[in-house]
Amino acid sequence: MLYAELRVAHLDKILELEQCKLIYKIINGRQKSNTNFNFTSQIHYHFTRSQNNIYPVYSRTDIALNCPMQSASRAYNRLPVEIRSKQYYNSFLYRLKQHLNI
Repeated sequence: MLYAELRVAHLDKILELEQCKLIYKIINGRQKSNTNFNFTSQIHYHFTRSQNNIYPVYSRTDIALNCPMQSASRAYNRLPVEIRSKQYYNSFLYRLKQHLNI
């Protein structure tokens, strides 16, 4: 493919990378934000497979469902737990780029 030959990433991959980086920074206190994230483990008091996922905010409109923070939290939830649980930002970024093939 042309992207592989030129070593350039797709715009979709770059967008997902930046969204996941933003959510990671907000959750770990590296980025200030007015957004409060609730995790599934804070909502349900029993063990679930998705306990480390960000709980989506309920919305009736498509506009609110497609806002940047909602799409960023969905992108972050799609990451494997092994990547999300990285303690250091550089190791998170390295694994994220590997996962996205960037």
